Amino acid sequence: MVAHEASSLVDVATVVGVTAFLAVFVIALLWRPLERLLTEVCGTEDRANFWTIYSALFLFLLPLLVATATPIEGDVGRFVRLTIFFSDLGIAVALFAVGYAVWSRLPKTKA
Repeated sequence: MVAHEASSLVDVATVVGVTAFLAVFVIALLWRPLERLLTEVCGTEDRANFWTIYSALFLFLLPLLVATATPIEGDVGRFVRLTIFFSDLGIAVALFAVGYAVWSRLPKTKA
C-alpha cells in the first residue's frame, strides 16, 4: 500500500513537472510577440500587460488541468507518452483559444 502511494505521488509529480515545463517553454516563446501584439490591439501598455499575464496563466493552467484530470496508467513508456500527449493537448487548446481571442480583435484589412 505504501509503495502504491509513493508511486502515485511520483506519477503526479511527473505529470505536473512535464506539463509545467512544456507550458513554461511555450509561454517563454510567446511572451514578447504576444505582448507587442496585445499592446497594439488594446491601445495601452497596462491593458496589454494584463492580457499578456492572463493569457500566460491560461496557457499554464489549462494544460495542467487537462493532464492532471486524465488518468494515466500502464508501463513507463505509455505513461510518458500519454503525459506528453495530454500536456500538448491542453497547450494546443489554450493556444487556439488565445489565438482566436487575439485574432477576432485585430482590425480587419481588405485583401
